[in-house]
Amino acid sequence: MSAHMSKTAALKAAQAACGRIHRRSRTDYVCFVPYYDQRPDGPSTELQADSYAKAAVMRARRVADVALALMGVTQAAGWWEVERAQFWFGETSAKGIVDRVLEELSADARNSRTKP
Repeated sequence: MSAHMSKTAALKAAQAACGRIHRRSRTDYVCFVPYYDQRPDGPSTELQADSYAKAAVMRARRVADVALALMGVTQAAGWWEVERAQFWFGETSAKGIVDRVLEELSADARNSRTKP
């Protein structure tokens, strides 16, 4: 994929690429997600968690990672901003994480242009 996607299209594609959360036992939840952020239709890997809430947050993070990669946000910058969005601002939805990351990156760009 050489062309970058819009936010809505990227989130929709990322949601479709990341599987649903499955309960395997009382304390084992699994979700299959793309191995590579830039190739959502490529190989997959699994996320494991011991509660549904943890699995949901982990899945949201991967959806956000994939969506940002499809939008053309560089991997290093996107990864750091996703960390900030989740742990400093408490975002737990994929759309919320993507919105926060784009807001932070645009604020950083504005600040770098105004500095002498």
